[in-house]
Amino acid sequence: MVEQARTRNVTAVQSGHVELQRGSVESLPFEDKHFDKMVTINSMQVWPDGVVGLKEIRRVMKSGARIALGFTSYSGQLKDGLRDTVVTAGFTELRVVEDKSNGFCALATKP
Repeated sequence: MVEQARTRNVTAVQSGHVELQRGSVESLPFEDKHFDKMVTINSMQVWPDGVVGLKEIRRVMKSGARIALGFTSYSGQLKDGLRDTVVTAGFTELRVVEDKSNGFCALATKP
């Protein structure tokens, strides 16, 4: 995935606007309170534990930072239980936005 992302974002990588790193959602290679925004697309459904992964993401987010969890219709991710997982991980202001293509996005905030 890193190579695919590097290829698709070659200009941004070369200009220094994007840095790609390989890591595990359970142990992200970043310091606490590092990011203003986070996004995942079609990945949460393959994490070993959604709550653990989201708590680790929350750790590296600044207070007030927003997260977007995107899922295409091909992801296999169900909306059922997602709200409980996100809230249990400590996020607030959760809302789910559906897409015309049967995909959806969960948006939330780190308090």
